Amino acid sequence: MRKGLLVLLTAMLVLPAGCGKKEAGEDAYPSAVQIREGEQPGGDMTEESREEEPQGESREGTRTDREEVQQNEQDSVEEEFGFADLDQTVFYFSSGAGAWYTEVTIHGDGSFSGHYQDDDAGSTGDSYPYGTRYYSEFSGRFDSLEKVDDFTYKMKLVSISFAKKPETEEILDGIRWIYSTAYGLDDGGEFYLYLPGAKAAELPEEYLLWVSNVSPEKGDRLGFYGLYNSRTGDGFSGMIYEEKSLQERTYEVVTAAEEQAGGLAEELKNTTGQQDMNVITTQMYIIWDDALNAVWKMMDTELGESEMEALRTEERNWITYRDEEVEAAGQKFAGGSMEAMQRSLKAAELTRARVYELIEYAKNRE
Repeated sequence: MRKGLLVLLTAMLVLPAGCGKKEAGEDAYPSAVQIREGEQPGGDMTEESREEEPQGESREGTRTDREEVQQNEQDSVEEEFGFADLDQTVFYFSSGAGAWYTEVTIHGDGSFSGHYQDDDAGSTGDSYPYGTRYYSEFSGRFDSLEKVDDFTYKMKLVSISFAKKPETEEILDGIRWIYSTAYGLDDGGEFYLYLPGAKAAELPEEYLLWVSNVSPEKGDRLGFYGLYNSRTGDGFSGMIYEEKSLQERTYEVVTAAEEQAGGLAEELKNTTGQQDMNVITTQMYIIWDDALNAVWKMMDTELGESEMEALRTEERNWITYRDEEVEAAGQKFAGGSMEAMQRSLKAAELTRARVYELIEYAKNRE
């Protein structure tokens, strides 16, 4: 099942990628050699043409057309696109409607890492009242990068491995985690890489279904890197990693969470069915739980071990406090249809407050 709520909580924000190559329409190859009158193919001059050389000018000091072409060809090879041009480019594959997503970061040596996530807040049980999450952390390698045309390359997925064995599961913090494969990379063998500037009209229709604001009819070109799984028809959009401070990154996380949670709060006001209300409030909690996890990971990579150990102790105490408060909120409606909703609302409220506490910590530290 691939439905739920997308929580875009990456540890960095992204900017549209620039090509860094030749402008569209610019010839990618050296022009044909023009052979002047009196000159033989290959650049060797006749005696007559040699006699016309200016007096005192040494032939060793001039470049023949052949030498110039060879230099142009060498420069072209040196400028050839490679995995190094993709280093730290992040590719996204998602429903585009706030549901599942796959995120893949390609590194300069062709290796990649990423994760897939899909939340189903309506799939609950006694031991997982906050829903079900399909999740995968993975890594692997692309190889055999080969040029197809000026804006297209193809490559092969040669290996992929998973942090958790697919089709296994566990329950953590009231959420059922079902470990999965990497949606979008599944069954992948040959992938196509599209460079910024590629004409939309020349790209597969299946790829264009997965990207937005690109119209073949209007003569649009890609403004970003594209990644296409030719076997499954799945398409990714690529962005470039941008280095930002801890405070900036945590602020972006909470801004995204507020926007999504606010939309759900409005939806809740217009919902009358209790089951639907339970699902919405569970989604609200999941949004803030994802935000908390994202901020925590950022701090874990940024702070020193002594600081993190102090925060871990604080976090364990907070989790105990949260669970007690959530239990108390549910007990007021024990056995009733509103119990699950009240638990989720309290959990979302406390988790949101905890996110802001950590953000304030990050702010004061810088």
